[in-house]
This record gives sequence, structure tokens and C-alpha cells, in this order.
Amino acid sequence: MDNIDNWPEATHVQLNKRGNIQMYYNLQIVDGRTVLQYNSTCGGGWFITGEKDPETFIKEKLIKIKTLLWLDDIRDPHKDDWLNFSPIEQPYKVVWVKNYEEFMHHLVMKGLPEGICFDHDLSDFQSFVGSNLGWLSQQEETCAEEGLACHTTEKYKKERTGMDCARWLVDYCIQFDQELPKYNIQSANPVGKENINSLLSNFRAHQIKENERSS
Repeated sequence: MDNIDNWPEATHVQLNKRGNIQMYYNLQIVDGRTVLQYNSTCGGGWFITGEKDPETFIKEKLIKIKTLLWLDDIRDPHKDDWLNFSPIEQPYKVVWVKNYEEFMHHLVMKGLPEGICFDHDLSDFQSFVGSNLGWLSQQEETCAEEGLACHTTEKYKKERTGMDCARWLVDYCIQFDQELPKYNIQSANPVGKENINSLLSNFRAHQIKENERSS
């Protein structure tokens, strides 16, 4: 079978005895009946659930496809075993976003995924900054002495990182009263990685305490 990502309409899958994907399904309700659009190695088409209750059929036969949101400007999630960082188990569909705007847009339009993988440095400029902080500070001091605007450091301050995405995610969960999705961090920036993990783990702990109080 093709990868789930090659059939974007799929919302559910059916597995064979080996646990491999056997068929993709897209569910629709037509005239009160559950209609399944399917795709398999033998072709595709439409299937209307028979006398069996559609909900029972779906519960017994199908597995809902989860979504993994992969935030990274460089690393292709389908190469070099990067999906080993996934905090959720297969089957899942990978959505690759490369910056703050794409991350935010996906959550606004599609809602929370089941899992998120975070990078911290979301541009080549960020990587440059990480190894040249001393030089940048010197440039900023020189510009200040001469009364000039330091466009290099101004650009750095405007850059959005994975940490900004994590903050936005926390605000989203608070605003819409949503559980924080499972997450992992593939960033090679140790400080950025720790900052993201600290923010999200503390928020998760807060959510757990709040749930215990309300139960």
C-alpha cells in the first residue's frame, strides 16, 4: 500500500493480520447512511455500509488515522528515520510545517493533532545566530554608539522559533480548553530544546492537577 500521506482524503484505515495497512477509507454521511470511499491495491470506489449498524462497523473494522504535525524547516520527516521522534504510534498522517505561520495556520484550520514534533531553529538565520551571539552583541553595541539602527539584530528579534510555536500552542489549549497533544523535540539546539520541553512539561503538569481537582 502507498503511504497514508499519498491519499490525503483518508480518515480511517483497515489493517491486515500483520498490522499493515490494507485499505484506506474516507467516511461521509449521505441521506443518513454512512458511505465509505475506499482505496486499496485492487482499486477504489464507494461502499455503503449494509444492514449492520454503521457505528458498529466502523468500531470493529476501522482505525482512525491520527495526525503528526512535524515542525521543522529542514529535516524531511520521511527521510533518515526522523519519524523515530514521533510521540504517537502508527498509523498516522504526517503534516510537515516549516515555520511559525504554517504551524499556527494548521492549528486554526484543522485543530489539534494527536502528536507534534518540534524543531527550535526554524531558519538558517537562527542557526547562524546561535554560533555568533558574541559578534551580534558587538554589532548592536557599535550601532548604539553611532546612533544607528542595527538591522541584523532587529531581524533576529523578529524571527519566530519553535519556542514561539510552543507558546502559541499553550495559549491555544488554554483558550479552547484542550488537552496538550503528545510531543517530542528533534532540535539539535540543546538550550532551545530544553526551553520547549520545560514550557510544555510544566503546562502538562498544570493540566493534570486541574483535571484532578475537577474530578
